[in-house]
Amino acid sequence: LQLAVNGVSGTGSLAGNFSQMTVSGAASFASNSNLSIVLSSGAAVFGGQTLAGVVSAGAITTSGFTITDNSALVDFRYVTTAGSISLVATTVINCGSLVGTYQLGPCQVGVGIPSLTVTGLGTISGGAQGINVLAANLTGRIINQGPVQGTATGIRFLGGATLSGGITNSGLITGAAGVVYSSGVSGSVLRNLATGSIVGTNGVGVSINSGALLGSVNNAGSIDSLVVSGLVGNGVTNSGLLGTASGNIALGVFGSGTLSGGFNNTGTVSAYYGVEVASNALLQGGITNSGLIAGGATNRGIAIDSNGTVGGTITGGLRNSGQITGRTGVLVSNGLLDGGISNSGSFVGGSGTITGYGVLVAGGTIAGINNTTGGYISSIYNAGQVGNSGALF
Repeated sequence: LQLAVNGVSGTGSLAGNFSQMTVSGAASFASNSNLSIVLSSGAAVFGGQTLAGVVSAGAITTSGFTITDNSALVDFRYVTTAGSISLVATTVINCGSLVGTYQLGPCQVGVGIPSLTVTGLGTISGGAQGINVLAANLTGRIINQGPVQGTATGIRFLGGATLSGGITNSGLITGAAGVVYSSGVSGSVLRNLATGSIVGTNGVGVSINSGALLGSVNNAGSIDSLVVSGLVGNGVTNSGLLGTASGNIALGVFGSGTLSGGFNNTGTVSAYYGVEVASNALLQGGITNSGLIAGGATNRGIAIDSNGTVGGTITGGLRNSGQITGRTGVLVSNGLLDGGISNSGSFVGGSGTITGYGVLVAGGTIAGINNTTGGYISSIYNAGQVGNSGALF
């Protein structure tokens, strides 16, 4: 049951009112039924005020509710009387909009506190999340210069959260996962500056689940990995370090995930898989690499493959003037690389006693390969059309 709240007086949907539900007979609620309270502003309700009679009925049966709200200033508890349920607002101890010392997490970004800055002297830790972005349409931002730590998540976007100013990090964000967009929406950019680190102890630095980052991810520091099964709307750029040498994937687009705007790498991408697009996922805008994309010695620099019957797709081609390495530099297996490969750098497959391929097509499709002057591809297997004017082997 979702309740819209503009104020504490009256009923209906006019300014200063809140939603109410009237049941002519008996009302029975399942255990832990959810009451979701959506405040229009930080001034809609203050601690100690009551939303009286949000539910009225001839008789009410309940064994308890789970109450959620989008306010960073108040929480709610329910009170039942004969035929009525009311909600009482209680003031919460919050982090405010500026953290400059130690603060026990989680801090809340929501209605009433739409922005949060953590200074270089500030620390948030001790909770399951470092920062929660609540289910509200917020025009603020998060700026982090100090450690933000959560045992589960450093920063978590809840379902329905919108933060138009995004995140700018020059400090440390860490948790089992660093930053998680879980069906929330950020309309701006995730900026990880040169001194910034986003660490996931489970291997995932940034996870965009069913949520959406309508802007871009710009990394000049280090991010353990970026996994997209939701939407990135305006591309990913990396001039720092994306992935870890012991990690499974540096950049992964999976399921029904879409990365629109392409991937531009001038830094280092390093993991067991450097880049993987799999299982009906889509990377639009192609890959441009002038840095290093390195897969593990027994795996792939770039893989377009599947975890089932449907492979991934990259549109816009692969343009390489840097180095792409792994047991296979580029693998296309049950997937599509539309726009082909244009190479003036190097694709190197295998190392030492491990043989491999610069480019391997196994059941997938590459529109064509153009290896220009100065380009090097250690070997190609079943590559289709090849336009070559450089060193092929």
